[in-house]
Amino acid sequence: MLLAFVQNVALLLSLSLLQGFVARHWRAGEWIGRLVTGLLFGGIAMIAMALPLRFADGVIFDARTVALSIVALYYGWFPGLLAGVLAAGYRFLLGGVVVWIGIGTIATAVLIGLGARWWWRAASRHVPARLLAFGMVTHALCLLWFHAFPPAVRAAFFAEAALAYFALLSLATLFIGLLLNDIHDRLATETRLTVSERRLRRLFDNAEVSIWDEDFSAALARLTALRHAGVTDLRQYLRDRPEELAALAGLPGTLVLAPLGIAFGIYLYWRLRAIRVENSRKPGARSSFLATWWWMCPGTWFWPGASAWT
Repeated sequence: MLLAFVQNVALLLSLSLLQGFVARHWRAGEWIGRLVTGLLFGGIAMIAMALPLRFADGVIFDARTVALSIVALYYGWFPGLLAGVLAAGYRFLLGGVVVWIGIGTIATAVLIGLGARWWWRAASRHVPARLLAFGMVTHALCLLWFHAFPPAVRAAFFAEAALAYFALLSLATLFIGLLLNDIHDRLATETRLTVSERRLRRLFDNAEVSIWDEDFSAALARLTALRHAGVTDLRQYLRDRPEELAALAGLPGTLVLAPLGIAFGIYLYWRLRAIRVENSRKPGARSSFLATWWWMCPGTWFWPGASAWT
């Protein structure tokens, strides 16, 4: 019996991951996003009812109330009511002697979710303790419906399955809430990064001076290869091999230019690069180039803890 509950809850948690896809493509405030969310959680509740714990003829138990209470809490009245209507309609089609009790638990879960959403309307996110308390209250009230079972079924349920029902579904509410918290946090981070990137791109594109970004990853790859080859004193190695120093100075990089002043920027970039290569061949400039290189790209950033390279 306990295994059947666990399998039902595990299925519910797995299907809830689909909300990440829905939230990424349709924001919760958009009507299409709210519609798809209601359909998704209504479908999850229906799947849970299709694979229930069958306690007696026409008496089934499943995790539908977790999905319905959570969708109402997180996404509001339209997704909550849509999911509730779908779940209630499916429960009616399943039939059984206690069909109205099943529909009553569905209505209770949705109404408690909506009430909690209104009560905690000022909260930006739901912390674990609040989610656990929400799950416990929801399923404690759902248990009240089961007192309407026929006496024999009621006595058997409260003796054998009531504790597992209450504990597992309360914990499932907590875990799905944490999952939705994580989805919302990641989407919020992506949104902030997108806005920040747009602002930076706008600043870059409208700069009135020439700006370029030079990529030294090719030089980093060459230095890494020397490190792996067993070179322990990079400074001395480059002093003894001026051709290697010139090769490092002349490695191509990726150039990103601001639109304004592009012609001047390209000329200045390649002119400085030529000067850098030329100067790297002069014995008197090698130590200056090495010092400049270390100022730009500290050795400790490449290989933490390798003091011989700093």
